[in-house]
Amino acid sequence: MNRECFDVVEEEIANIRESFKKIDTQIKKVVRTGDSSALRDLRAKASEYSLVPPVSHSFSTVFVNSFSKSFKFQRMINSSLMASTVSSRNAINSKSGGKAFCTSLGVSVPDTYLTNIPTQELAHVNYSCFGDSFVVKPVFGAQSKNVFGIALQNDGSVLEVFKQKKYKNFNDAIRAVAETASRGMKWEVEQLVLNRQGQCSHDVKFYTFYGKVVIVLQIARWGKKREDVFFDRAGNIIEARIENSYEQGSEVASPLFSQHDIEQVEALSLQIPFPFSRIDFLAGKDKLYFGEFTFNAGGAAGFVDEWDRVLGEEFQSAQNRLMKDLLDGKKFDAYKQIAM
Repeated sequence: MNRECFDVVEEEIANIRESFKKIDTQIKKVVRTGDSSALRDLRAKASEYSLVPPVSHSFSTVFVNSFSKSFKFQRMINSSLMASTVSSRNAINSKSGGKAFCTSLGVSVPDTYLTNIPTQELAHVNYSCFGDSFVVKPVFGAQSKNVFGIALQNDGSVLEVFKQKKYKNFNDAIRAVAETASRGMKWEVEQLVLNRQGQCSHDVKFYTFYGKVVIVLQIARWGKKREDVFFDRAGNIIEARIENSYEQGSEVASPLFSQHDIEQVEALSLQIPFPFSRIDFLAGKDKLYFGEFTFNAGGAAGFVDEWDRVLGEEFQSAQNRLMKDLLDGKKFDAYKQIAM
């Protein structure tokens, strides 16, 4: 084989990567300015260019397999599907749909006390029947934005447990919740899940490929500094992402899941007719509580090449297993009850 040919390919791929890094740097500069008109101008200008290479048959023959074995690539394809309003995943991708689905399969979920409350009605809800602590959060939301953990204190004040902010009274706390609302936002009131120490629970996120948990992400998001750490399915810390942020010896750096949890999550994922789902839980005092499904998990670009390839290969294997089950007539009845 001609080694010179390999060297040329490697050099050009390195050049392409470097060029995209430079483009990304310039785009970030525009985004950081907050100048929306400049961003619109940039998008309009970018639409004049084509970033799709003229792919030949020989190019496809060599590279198509490497694309499909990339989790970043699979996430990009997933993003297009999720943007479709006809995707049936949207039903269980909502928090209420996900909870209903998990409840039907015997998975523990936090109690939902009220849902679909318009912002203007928040001040008129009788919260006394929900006990001394509960969560007020948007019905549709992401990245824990606008989520308030309300804890009533003996002196009549209110502690917002996630941000550790105090309010003089309950009315002030609910007013603060309402002030964060965007137009048309609706809210729900839910059980507050705390950990064994009575503190804010940590996130336990299972990267699941149709019946197989491959890695688990744990996040402590409510302290002074966010901590996150990846584990393999056996509970060993792995360096899966380019940047990691956790303190040695902290609670989140020890697995908060058991092998029983792994088995339960894998059984759950086998009831969803898609190759990949990230299934998120909260680590409570005595068990994990379902949080939400994420079918297009963010941060895929941050995986190191080795784990990007591993997850991409797992995605392919999951597709094959799912296709076999579909051809064998698997019904997915629990999913259809929610999604169809």
